[in-house]
This record gives sequence, C-alpha cells and structure tokens, in this order.
Amino acid sequence: MANEQRALPIQDQISVSNSAADFSTDCGNSKRKLLILKNISTGGQTIWLAWGTDAVASQGVELAPNAVYAESEDSAFKPLGFKISAIASAVSAVMTRHERRE
Repeated sequence: MANEQRALPIQDQISVSNSAADFSTDCGNSKRKLLILKNISTGGQTIWLAWGTDAVASQGVELAPNAVYAESEDSAFKPLGFKISAIASAVSAVMTRHERRE
C-alpha cells in the first residue's frame, strides 16, 4: 500500500448566486468516481447544474431545496469528467459537495 496513491475526497460548502459559476473543474487525466451534491439553502432557493457548459436558470439538473444529486461508479454509472457549473434562483443559495477523483 506504500506505492498506492489515493486522492482525498473534496468536501465543502459552495455558495451559489444568480450568475453561473464553475465549482468543479474538468477532470483532465483523472476520473470522477463519486459526486454527491445537496441543496442546503434555507431561503427556498433552487439550484440548476450543467456539465461542460455554463449553467442556465430553469435548465439542466434541478436541485430543489434539500434535494440531493448523486452519481457513482459503484452503482454501475460512469460520472462525467466535465467541469460542473451552477446557478441559483436567488443569491445566497448553498450546496454541499462530496467528490472523489482517481
């Protein structure tokens, strides 16, 4: 196990505004193995996600308050390695992220 390198997971809270912003970069030569996102906004804000392009309100994957988005290789699903962008229905939206790359 001394020669084996494992990347630590990325775990953080992300502030999302009503302007599109990237929060996860393109994986490049690595692979995204796990991605879990949760909208923890307390003001009822909705968040929309887009892969490989800028997020647009009311388009893409929608995260309503307390909604969770998850993708994992363990569930026979290959997570996309593109950058991920988010936009919210109003300022002060907050999302948690747990991401693992190889």
